[in-house]
Amino acid sequence: MFKKLISLLMVISLLTLCIGCGTATAPTTTETTTTTVAASVTEAATTTTANAATDAAVVSAEKKKVAVFLSDLINPFYQQMIEAGDKAVVDYAAAGYPEIELNWFSYDGAIDKEISLIEDCIVQGYDALIIEPIDTTGLIPVVNKATDAGIIVINCGGIVEGTDNYSSIYHDRIQCYTSGMALCTALDGKEGTIGIISGVAGNWTMEERLAGFTEAISGFPNLKYDVQLTNQDNSKATTITETWLQSDDIIGILTISDIYSLLSMAAAESAGRSDLIWASNDGQPEVYDAIREGKMLCSQLIGGYRCGYWNIAAAIRLVAGEEMPKIIYMSATTVMSDVTASMLAGKGYTVDYITPDAAEQIYLTYADEFNPSQDVSAISGQ
Repeated sequence: MFKKLISLLMVISLLTLCIGCGTATAPTTTETTTTTVAASVTEAATTTTANAATDAAVVSAEKKKVAVFLSDLINPFYQQMIEAGDKAVVDYAAAGYPEIELNWFSYDGAIDKEISLIEDCIVQGYDALIIEPIDTTGLIPVVNKATDAGIIVINCGGIVEGTDNYSSIYHDRIQCYTSGMALCTALDGKEGTIGIISGVAGNWTMEERLAGFTEAISGFPNLKYDVQLTNQDNSKATTITETWLQSDDIIGILTISDIYSLLSMAAAESAGRSDLIWASNDGQPEVYDAIREGKMLCSQLIGGYRCGYWNIAAAIRLVAGEEMPKIIYMSATTVMSDVTASMLAGKGYTVDYITPDAAEQIYLTYADEFNPSQDVSAISGQ
Protein backbone atom coordinates (compact mmCIF):
# COMPACT_ATOMS: atom_id res chain seq x y z
CA MET A 1 0.00 0.00 0.00
CA PHE A 2 2.80 2.39 0.92
CA LYS A 3 4.60 1.92 -2.39
CA LYS A 4 1.58 3.56 -4.01
CA LEU A 5 2.08 6.58 -1.76
CA ILE A 6 5.78 7.18 -2.47
CA SER A 7 5.34 8.94 -5.83
CA LEU A 8 2.48 11.08 -4.52
CA LEU A 9 4.43 12.06 -1.42
CA MET A 10 7.49 13.01 -3.47
CA VAL A 11 5.32 15.31 -5.58
CA ILE A 12 3.80 16.89 -2.44
CA SER A 13 7.25 17.50 -1.00
CA LEU A 14 8.56 19.07 -4.20
CA LEU A 15 5.52 21.28 -4.53
CA THR A 16 5.96 22.42 -0.95
CA LEU A 17 9.50 23.51 -1.76
CA CYS A 18 8.21 25.46 -4.77
CA ILE A 19 5.66 27.55 -2.90
CA GLY A 20 8.14 30.38 -2.50
CA CYS A 21 8.20 30.82 -6.28
CA GLY A 22 4.92 32.72 -5.91
CA THR A 23 2.76 30.39 -7.98
CA ALA A 24 -0.91 30.77 -7.09
CA THR A 25 -3.89 28.53 -7.59
CA ALA A 26 -6.47 29.95 -9.96
CA PRO A 27 -9.41 31.73 -8.29
CA THR A 28 -12.52 29.69 -7.57
CA THR A 29 -15.81 31.60 -7.45
CA THR A 30 -19.39 30.87 -6.46
CA GLU A 31 -22.49 33.01 -6.40
CA THR A 32 -22.05 33.76 -2.71
CA THR A 33 -18.29 34.00 -2.28
CA THR A 34 -15.13 35.00 -4.02
CA THR A 35 -12.45 32.59 -2.92
CA THR A 36 -8.83 33.03 -3.91
CA VAL A 37 -5.71 31.09 -3.09
CA ALA A 38 -3.36 33.99 -3.59
CA ALA A 39 0.37 34.60 -3.67
CA SER A 40 -0.07 38.20 -2.55
CA VAL A 41 -2.68 40.55 -1.17
CA THR A 42 -2.47 42.58 -4.37
CA GLU A 43 -3.37 39.52 -6.42
CA ALA A 44 -6.28 38.72 -4.11
CA ALA A 45 -7.57 42.28 -4.42
CA THR A 46 -7.91 41.88 -8.19
CA THR A 47 -10.35 38.96 -7.90
CA THR A 48 -13.68 39.59 -9.57
CA THR A 49 -17.11 38.41 -8.48
CA ALA A 50 -18.96 35.54 -10.10
CA ASN A 51 -22.12 37.50 -10.87
CA ALA A 52 -21.08 39.53 -13.92
CA ALA A 53 -24.52 41.13 -14.11
CA THR A 54 -24.03 42.92 -10.78
CA ASP A 55 -21.88 45.98 -10.34
CA ALA A 56 -18.61 44.64 -8.90
CA ALA A 57 -18.00 47.61 -6.63
CA VAL A 58 -21.43 47.33 -5.04
CA VAL A 59 -21.07 43.59 -4.47
CA SER A 60 -17.60 44.04 -2.99
CA ALA A 61 -18.89 46.70 -0.61
CA GLU A 62 -21.67 44.42 0.63
CA LYS A 63 -19.38 41.49 1.31
CA LYS A 64 -17.22 41.07 4.38
CA LYS A 65 -13.58 40.36 3.64
CA VAL A 66 -11.86 37.50 5.45
CA ALA A 67 -8.24 36.41 4.95
CA VAL A 68 -6.59 33.18 6.07
CA PHE A 69 -2.80 32.86 6.49
CA LEU A 70 -1.29 29.36 6.37
CA SER A 71 2.31 28.18 6.27
CA ASP A 72 1.71 26.54 2.90
CA LEU A 73 -1.15 25.68 0.56
CA ILE A 74 0.16 22.29 -0.64
CA ASN A 75 -0.04 20.08 2.46
CA PRO A 76 -3.17 17.92 2.07
CA PHE A 77 -4.38 19.11 5.48
CA TYR A 78 -4.35 22.73 4.27
CA GLN A 79 -5.92 21.84 0.94
CA GLN A 80 -8.80 20.26 2.82
CA MET A 81 -9.06 23.35 5.02
CA ILE A 82 -9.47 25.48 1.91
CA GLU A 83 -12.14 23.22 0.41
CA ALA A 84 -14.14 23.03 3.63
CA GLY A 85 -13.71 26.73 4.41
CA ASP A 86 -15.13 27.62 1.03
CA LYS A 87 -18.10 25.35 1.74
CA ALA A 88 -18.69 27.08 5.07
CA VAL A 89 -18.93 30.45 3.30
CA VAL A 90 -21.58 29.08 0.95
CA ASP A 91 -23.54 27.31 3.70
CA TYR A 92 -23.60 30.31 6.01
CA ALA A 93 -24.56 32.76 3.26
CA ALA A 94 -27.47 30.49 2.31
CA ALA A 95 -28.61 30.61 5.95
CA GLY A 96 -28.69 34.42 6.00
CA TYR A 97 -25.25 35.19 7.42
CA PRO A 98 -23.13 37.91 5.75
CA GLU A 99 -21.65 37.09 2.37
CA ILE A 100 -17.91 36.66 2.55
CA GLU A 101 -15.02 37.35 0.18
CA LEU A 102 -12.55 34.74 1.38
CA ASN A 103 -8.85 34.85 0.45
CA TRP A 104 -6.17 32.31 1.35
CA PHE A 105 -2.48 33.22 1.63
CA SER A 106 0.72 31.23 2.09
CA TYR A 107 3.47 32.82 4.16
CA ASP A 108 5.89 30.05 3.13
CA GLY A 109 6.88 29.30 6.71
CA ALA A 110 8.49 32.75 7.09
CA ILE A 111 7.34 35.07 9.87
CA ASP A 112 8.52 38.20 8.02
CA LYS A 113 6.29 37.34 5.08
CA GLU A 114 3.40 36.49 7.38
CA ILE A 115 3.66 39.88 9.11
CA SER A 116 3.89 41.67 5.76
CA LEU A 117 0.77 39.93 4.42
CA ILE A 118 -1.17 40.74 7.60
CA GLU A 119 -0.14 44.40 7.45
CA ASP A 120 -1.30 44.61 3.83
CA CYS A 121 -4.70 43.23 4.82
CA ILE A 122 -4.95 45.76 7.65
CA VAL A 123 -4.41 48.56 5.16
CA GLN A 124 -7.01 47.07 2.82
CA GLY A 125 -9.60 47.05 5.60
CA TYR A 126 -10.33 43.38 5.99
CA ASP A 127 -13.09 42.48 8.44
CA ALA A 128 -11.50 39.34 9.86
CA LEU A 129 -8.14 37.58 9.74
CA ILE A 130 -7.49 33.92 10.54
CA ILE A 131 -3.81 33.54 11.29
CA GLU A 132 -1.87 30.31 11.74
CA PRO A 133 0.87 31.65 14.02
CA ILE A 134 4.34 30.41 13.15
CA ASP A 135 5.63 32.36 16.16
CA THR A 136 3.07 33.14 18.84
CA THR A 137 5.29 35.78 20.46
CA GLY A 138 6.61 37.43 17.34
CA LEU A 139 3.11 38.03 15.98
CA ILE A 140 1.78 39.90 19.02
CA PRO A 141 2.53 43.43 17.70
CA VAL A 142 0.87 42.92 14.30
CA VAL A 143 -2.09 41.07 15.86
CA ASN A 144 -2.62 44.00 18.22
CA LYS A 145 -2.30 46.38 15.29
CA ALA A 146 -5.10 44.52 13.51
CA THR A 147 -7.46 44.41 16.49
CA ASP A 148 -6.75 48.08 17.25
CA ALA A 149 -7.98 48.77 13.71
CA GLY A 150 -11.26 47.01 14.52
CA ILE A 151 -10.42 43.78 12.68
CA ILE A 152 -11.48 40.45 14.17
CA VAL A 153 -8.42 38.21 14.55
CA ILE A 154 -8.53 34.46 15.15
CA ASN A 155 -5.22 32.73 15.74
CA CYS A 156 -5.69 29.23 14.36
CA GLY A 157 -3.82 26.45 16.12
CA GLY A 158 -2.02 28.59 18.68
CA ILE A 159 -2.55 31.10 21.47
CA VAL A 160 -1.25 34.59 20.73
CA GLU A 161 -1.47 36.67 23.88
CA GLY A 162 -2.60 39.90 22.27
CA THR A 163 -4.99 42.42 23.74
CA ASP A 164 -8.25 41.55 21.95
CA ASN A 165 -7.78 38.56 19.64
CA TYR A 166 -9.33 35.09 19.59
CA SER A 167 -7.50 31.76 19.46
CA SER A 168 -8.94 28.57 17.96
CA ILE A 169 -7.06 25.59 19.33
CA TYR A 170 -7.21 21.85 19.91
CA HIS A 171 -6.40 19.87 23.03
CA ASP A 172 -2.95 19.21 21.57
CA ARG A 173 -1.13 18.27 24.74
CA ILE A 174 -3.76 15.71 25.77
CA GLN A 175 -4.00 14.30 22.25
CA CYS A 176 -0.27 13.85 21.79
CA TYR A 177 0.00 12.38 25.29
CA THR A 178 -2.39 9.67 24.09
CA SER A 179 -0.33 9.06 20.93
CA GLY A 180 2.84 9.00 23.01
CA MET A 181 1.41 6.60 25.57
CA ALA A 182 0.24 4.26 22.81
CA LEU A 183 3.71 4.20 21.26
CA CYS A 184 5.59 3.87 24.55
CA THR A 185 3.24 1.17 25.84
CA ALA A 186 3.61 -0.85 22.65
CA LEU A 187 7.41 -0.58 22.94
CA ASP A 188 7.56 -1.24 26.69
CA GLY A 189 10.05 -3.96 27.48
CA LYS A 190 12.37 -2.88 24.68
CA GLU A 191 15.27 -0.49 24.88
CA GLY A 192 15.87 2.13 22.24
CA THR A 193 15.00 5.55 20.92
CA ILE A 194 11.74 6.98 19.67
CA GLY A 195 12.30 9.50 16.92
CA ILE A 196 10.08 12.57 16.91
CA ILE A 197 9.55 14.55 13.72
CA SER A 198 8.26 18.03 14.56
CA GLY A 199 7.85 21.26 12.63
CA VAL A 200 9.14 24.61 13.85
CA ALA A 201 10.59 25.46 17.25
CA GLY A 202 8.39 27.98 19.07
CA ASN A 203 5.19 27.05 17.22
CA TRP A 204 2.47 26.70 19.88
CA THR A 205 0.86 23.58 18.47
CA MET A 206 4.19 21.83 17.96
CA GLU A 207 5.37 22.70 21.46
CA GLU A 208 2.12 21.53 23.07
CA ARG A 209 2.24 18.22 21.22
CA LEU A 210 5.87 17.71 22.17
CA ALA A 211 5.02 18.46 25.82
CA GLY A 212 2.29 15.81 25.73
CA PHE A 213 4.72 13.23 24.39
CA THR A 214 7.49 14.01 26.87
CA GLU A 215 5.00 13.62 29.71
CA ALA A 216 4.05 10.19 28.34
CA ILE A 217 7.60 8.89 27.87
CA SER A 218 8.65 10.03 31.35
CA GLY A 219 7.12 6.84 32.73
CA PHE A 220 9.26 4.59 30.52
CA PRO A 221 12.91 4.74 31.64
CA ASN A 222 13.91 2.16 29.04
CA LEU A 223 13.03 4.54 26.22
CA LYS A 224 14.80 7.66 24.98
CA TYR A 225 13.72 10.16 22.35
CA ASP A 226 15.32 12.32 19.69
CA VAL A 227 13.51 15.41 18.33
CA GLN A 228 14.23 16.60 14.79
CA LEU A 229 12.61 19.61 13.08
CA THR A 230 11.47 19.95 9.48
CA ASN A 231 11.20 23.75 9.66
CA GLN A 232 8.15 23.53 7.39
CA ASP A 233 10.03 21.56 4.71
CA ASN A 234 8.06 18.33 4.33
CA SER A 235 10.88 16.60 2.44
CA LYS A 236 12.99 16.70 5.59
CA ALA A 237 10.71 14.06 7.12
CA THR A 238 12.25 11.70 4.57
CA THR A 239 15.87 12.71 5.15
CA ILE A 240 15.45 12.71 8.94
CA THR A 241 14.08 9.16 8.78
CA GLU A 242 16.83 8.01 6.42
CA THR A 243 19.43 9.29 8.90
CA TRP A 244 17.77 7.49 11.79
CA LEU A 245 17.59 4.26 9.82
CA GLN A 246 21.36 4.10 9.72
CA SER A 247 21.16 3.03 13.37
CA ASP A 248 19.31 0.09 14.91
CA ASP A 249 18.59 2.24 17.99
CA ILE A 250 15.42 3.75 16.48
CA ILE A 251 12.49 1.49 17.36
CA GLY A 252 9.51 3.79 16.83
CA ILE A 253 8.63 7.18 15.36
CA LEU A 254 6.11 9.80 16.46
CA THR A 255 5.27 12.63 14.10
CA ILE A 256 3.53 15.91 14.82
CA SER A 257 1.66 15.73 11.52
CA ASP A 258 0.38 12.88 9.36
CA ILE A 259 2.22 14.06 6.24
CA TYR A 260 5.48 13.49 8.11
CA SER A 261 4.39 9.96 9.01
CA LEU A 262 3.53 9.10 5.43
CA LEU A 263 6.90 10.30 4.18
CA SER A 264 8.70 8.59 7.04
CA MET A 265 6.94 5.27 6.44
CA ALA A 266 7.77 5.45 2.74
CA ALA A 267 11.45 6.01 3.57
CA ALA A 268 11.47 3.07 5.98
CA GLU A 269 9.82 0.80 3.45
CA SER A 270 12.38 1.77 0.81
CA ALA A 271 15.13 0.88 3.29
CA GLY A 272 13.53 -2.48 4.06
CA ARG A 273 12.78 -1.64 7.69
CA SER A 274 9.50 -3.37 8.53
CA ASP A 275 10.13 -3.50 12.29
CA LEU A 276 9.20 0.13 13.09
CA ILE A 277 5.88 1.47 14.32
CA TRP A 278 4.49 5.01 14.18
CA ALA A 279 2.01 7.24 15.99
CA SER A 280 0.84 10.56 14.68
CA ASN A 281 -1.56 13.51 14.79
CA ASP A 282 -4.13 15.16 12.45
CA GLY A 283 -6.20 12.04 11.74
CA GLN A 284 -6.10 12.41 7.97
CA PRO A 285 -7.76 9.63 5.91
CA GLU A 286 -4.45 9.00 4.13
CA VAL A 287 -3.14 7.21 7.25
CA TYR A 288 -6.19 5.04 7.95
CA ASP A 289 -4.87 2.04 6.02
CA ALA A 290 -1.63 2.21 8.02
CA ILE A 291 -3.72 2.22 11.22
CA ARG A 292 -5.76 -0.76 10.02
CA GLU A 293 -2.54 -2.65 9.24
CA GLY A 294 -0.97 -1.84 12.60
CA LYS A 295 2.00 -0.02 11.09
CA MET A 296 0.63 3.16 12.67
CA LEU A 297 -0.83 2.72 16.14
CA CYS A 298 -3.03 5.80 16.12
CA SER A 299 -3.61 9.35 14.97
CA GLN A 300 -5.71 12.14 16.46
CA LEU A 301 -8.75 13.12 14.41
CA ILE A 302 -8.54 16.86 13.95
CA GLY A 303 -8.85 16.72 10.18
CA GLY A 304 -8.32 19.41 7.57
CA TYR A 305 -11.99 19.52 6.61
CA ARG A 306 -13.16 19.93 10.19
CA CYS A 307 -10.50 22.54 10.93
CA GLY A 308 -11.25 24.60 7.83
CA TYR A 309 -15.02 24.63 8.20
CA TRP A 310 -14.80 25.34 11.94
CA ASN A 311 -12.46 28.30 11.65
CA ILE A 312 -14.38 29.96 8.83
CA ALA A 313 -17.67 29.35 10.65
CA ALA A 314 -16.21 31.04 13.73
CA ALA A 315 -15.06 34.05 11.71
CA ILE A 316 -18.44 34.44 10.00
CA ARG A 317 -20.32 34.26 13.30
CA LEU A 318 -18.02 36.83 14.90
CA VAL A 319 -18.39 39.13 11.90
CA ALA A 320 -22.16 38.74 12.28
CA GLY A 321 -21.92 39.91 15.89
CA GLU A 322 -22.23 36.63 17.77
CA GLU A 323 -20.26 36.39 21.00
CA MET A 324 -17.63 33.79 21.82
CA PRO A 325 -14.94 33.39 24.45
CA LYS A 326 -11.45 34.48 23.44
CA ILE A 327 -10.24 30.88 23.36
CA ILE A 328 -12.35 28.37 21.45
CA TYR A 329 -11.73 24.64 21.29
CA MET A 330 -12.32 21.91 18.75
CA SER A 331 -12.46 18.37 20.09
CA ALA A 332 -10.44 15.53 18.63
CA THR A 333 -10.77 11.76 18.86
CA THR A 334 -8.13 9.04 18.77
CA VAL A 335 -8.31 6.90 15.62
CA MET A 336 -7.11 3.35 16.31
CA SER A 337 -7.86 -0.20 15.22
CA ASP A 338 -9.62 -2.65 17.50
CA VAL A 339 -6.58 -4.92 17.33
CA THR A 340 -4.21 -2.17 18.51
CA ALA A 341 -6.61 -1.10 21.26
CA SER A 342 -6.82 -4.69 22.49
CA MET A 343 -3.02 -5.04 22.45
CA LEU A 344 -2.58 -1.83 24.49
CA ALA A 345 -5.31 -2.86 26.94
CA GLY A 346 -3.46 -6.13 27.47
CA LYS A 347 -0.44 -4.06 28.52
CA GLY A 348 -2.49 -1.95 30.89
CA TYR A 349 -3.30 1.12 28.77
CA THR A 350 -6.95 1.63 27.80
CA VAL A 351 -7.82 4.19 25.12
CA ASP A 352 -11.10 5.85 24.16
CA TYR A 353 -11.02 5.61 20.38
CA ILE A 354 -12.89 5.26 17.14
CA THR A 355 -11.96 2.94 14.30
CA PRO A 356 -10.76 4.21 10.90
CA ASP A 357 -14.15 3.21 9.44
CA ALA A 358 -15.95 5.43 11.95
CA ALA A 359 -13.48 8.24 11.35
CA GLU A 360 -14.19 8.10 7.62
CA GLN A 361 -17.88 8.71 8.33
CA ILE A 362 -17.02 11.79 10.39
CA TYR A 363 -15.03 13.06 7.44
CA LEU A 364 -18.01 12.68 5.17
CA THR A 365 -20.26 14.66 7.54
CA TYR A 366 -17.81 17.27 8.88
CA ALA A 367 -20.11 20.20 8.12
CA ASP A 368 -22.82 18.80 10.37
CA GLU A 369 -20.78 19.62 13.47
CA PHE A 370 -20.42 23.34 12.80
CA ASN A 371 -23.10 24.37 10.30
CA PRO A 372 -25.38 27.42 10.71
CA SER A 373 -28.13 25.42 12.41
CA GLN A 374 -25.85 24.61 15.33
CA ASP A 375 -25.75 26.77 18.45
CA VAL A 376 -22.70 28.99 18.80
CA SER A 377 -21.49 26.68 21.58
CA ALA A 378 -20.80 24.04 18.92
CA ILE A 379 -18.22 26.43 17.48
CA SER A 380 -16.75 27.71 20.73
CA GLY A 381 -16.47 24.28 22.34
CA GLN A 382 -17.80 25.72 25.60
